[in-house]
Amino acid sequence: MEAEFSLLELMETPAFWVDQQMVIRWHNRSAQQTFNYLTDGSDWTEVCNDLPQHYVYRIHDCRINDHPGMLVECIPSSASNLLAEIQTIRQMNRELEAIFEVLDDLFITDGNGITVQINAATEKMYGVQREELIGRSVFDLEKERLFYPSVTAMVLRTKSPATILQRTKDGRQLVVTGYPVFDETGQIFRVIANANNITNFQLSNTSNSDTLLPRPTEDPGFVSDSANMQKTIDLAKRVARSNTSVLLLGETGVGKNRLASLIHQISQRKSGPFVEINCAAIPDTLLESELFGYERGAFTGARREGKPGKVELAEHGTLFLNEIGELPLALQSKLLDLLQDRQISRIGSTRSYTADIRIIAATNQDLDKMVQEGRFREDLYYRLNVFPITIPPLRERQQDILRIAEDWLSRCPSCQDGPARLLHPETVRRLQLYPWPGNIRELENVIERMVITVDDALLLPGYLPEVILRAASADEVTRAIPSAQPLRESLLEFERSAYVQALQTLRTTYEIAKHLGVSQPTVVRKLHQFGLSPH
Repeated sequence: MEAEFSLLELMETPAFWVDQQMVIRWHNRSAQQTFNYLTDGSDWTEVCNDLPQHYVYRIHDCRINDHPGMLVECIPSSASNLLAEIQTIRQMNRELEAIFEVLDDLFITDGNGITVQINAATEKMYGVQREELIGRSVFDLEKERLFYPSVTAMVLRTKSPATILQRTKDGRQLVVTGYPVFDETGQIFRVIANANNITNFQLSNTSNSDTLLPRPTEDPGFVSDSANMQKTIDLAKRVARSNTSVLLLGETGVGKNRLASLIHQISQRKSGPFVEINCAAIPDTLLESELFGYERGAFTGARREGKPGKVELAEHGTLFLNEIGELPLALQSKLLDLLQDRQISRIGSTRSYTADIRIIAATNQDLDKMVQEGRFREDLYYRLNVFPITIPPLRERQQDILRIAEDWLSRCPSCQDGPARLLHPETVRRLQLYPWPGNIRELENVIERMVITVDDALLLPGYLPEVILRAASADEVTRAIPSAQPLRESLLEFERSAYVQALQTLRTTYEIAKHLGVSQPTVVRKLHQFGLSPH
């Protein structure tokens, strides 16, 4: 490596080269004459605080023999204002270093995943000294299972914040969140990660944690908090009091069958049966017999004793015709007779009787357009469309996503085995950013899939399908995660957090100064800057 430094030896200004482990590996003759206490192998973090203040120290990225590092150039200066500014910067650095050490676990890497800095809490969390981590790649640390998986690696891959459940080599279980910090070119400059130990966290429905959402109590009713869905439910409650036919409209999976069931449960027919038939799930050749029933010997393969249809089974109750848009034209006329005259007869029978039923129909198709195209009878459409109710899609009622997910966690059969499950707030946020083309049905499938494939009690965003993780755009992530900011703003937030934490347990500015390792006037100035005040 000496050949690489031969040209640098000609520099008149003192200079030395520091590797990624922050160790001084070389210094020129001028540096030796100026700073006679310097030796190769010295710790840069210890030396820099003792350097004379009448120098300006310029730092350059400098790679020697493919080894990354920095070249420190020492330029003499007599400008008093520049020296004062340097002194202020040094004081700020000392303050930030002190604050960095008292904050919760922090693990900082560069844009390549190389560890730049960790604090004392992280040393304790992972059971290693920082010298063993600084300068090392998180990808290597992940392979060695010092921790697994690496949230930093995930952030570097996705270029967006991520929260995962991580395990350490000694079996601790951590919730780790990583935030990318971008430079002016849009490239990741730093990744800041912090961790919380949940190894001994007891999951319960009475959790008071601000970061974990408790599992809800069971609610067999229709789950909704959003204003537009509440209007829909109010309409359903109003029409439930009458015997009027209802037409439920909405995209697939929005819960049309559940709303139909709700209307039945609060109607005067609630003591009668609620019978559903899916017109899209039964072949056209069998649909008529399923709907109206048949007599003995009505056709080849029929039961000897005959069979009642769904209309008969719904007597004194409610018949729910799901996917009514799939009803063949040949059957539409017979259904029209039922709606107009309430008369029904089985296939193969000459007798008819009056049916005492209420009809609720549902479809995700545009029946008005189908009428214009001749695929749906106009007279039947108007008979069904007496009281239409449109159910909004899930993407228009984001407030309901959390409640629906929690409700399903309490009810689905797959969720009953194993520990009680909790949704991490970041998981909820990701769910709310996804457009849900399959609506409630798709949401429930995603929740159940996570429960089946993951043994952990805390459902983290990393367990979500990739299509949902990609749904959060960069702008939405920046607005939702305050720490996804330039490094200076992020450090200010960390600094303010340290003062807020100190104020919770310490009463005077002198105690805070001693705790944070700064001067008392600095504490007074910082509290004023952050709009805080001591007790």
